[in-house]
Amino acid sequence: MSGDEELLDYITRSLESLYICEEVLRHTPLSEITVYCHRESAKKLLLRRSRNGNDEVYRILMPLRHPGLPQIYEVASCDEELVVLEEYIEGEALADRLENGPLPKTLAYRLVRQLCRAAGVLHRHGIVHRDIKPANILLCDGGLKLIDFNISRLMRSDARADTLPFGSVGYAPPEQFGLAQTGPASDIYAIGVVFNEMLTGHSPAVELAPGYAGRIIRRCVRTNASDRYQNVTALLRALRLPL
Repeated sequence: MSGDEELLDYITRSLESLYICEEVLRHTPLSEITVYCHRESAKKLLLRRSRNGNDEVYRILMPLRHPGLPQIYEVASCDEELVVLEEYIEGEALADRLENGPLPKTLAYRLVRQLCRAAGVLHRHGIVHRDIKPANILLCDGGLKLIDFNISRLMRSDARADTLPFGSVGYAPPEQFGLAQTGPASDIYAIGVVFNEMLTGHSPAVELAPGYAGRIIRRCVRTNASDRYQNVTALLRALRLPL
């Protein structure tokens, strides 16, 4: 039995003996997300099972500690299945919050700065999230958490395009659908779309935020990746200017 097989067996036995399966949050042919609750302490954990095979990303995330990212506890990969045990986060999805309308301007700026910092941690470790959208952003404790790395990937210097063209329509940039390799500017595209939705309730293709914020967003969502902000440091610099 390999090390990952032993770990998977240990995770399965521990969950069965110490935890109660509380809720299945998502079940598709490619992935399943389940909430487990400890029988004595009531502490909750999230178990992800996926066939996307991006265990490298989760292994890099495991030792990282950042307020804008969930903590990854264990990662095991065997028989083409990836199993991830991670922090369960109590919070409201930004997608649900936006159903009530746009956010106050000061709150939108504060949240998009936090989103940039979380994405920046990923980028510094060679990870592109590739699925930044309101459904993958949880609002909690006055801030946010960027979640769900199932289609995240590592940047590779020898790659001309992503191996698999995954992405959410409306948030993923053109290069994410097989035209080129994704990088930090690809996540910046998605951040621009999310920021616009925070301010207007709509995609920038439908209604661009007015004023200075609109100019920032317009640059984030340019079709050519080289015309966007090239890193979150540059975007944060623009966001720090007076509202």
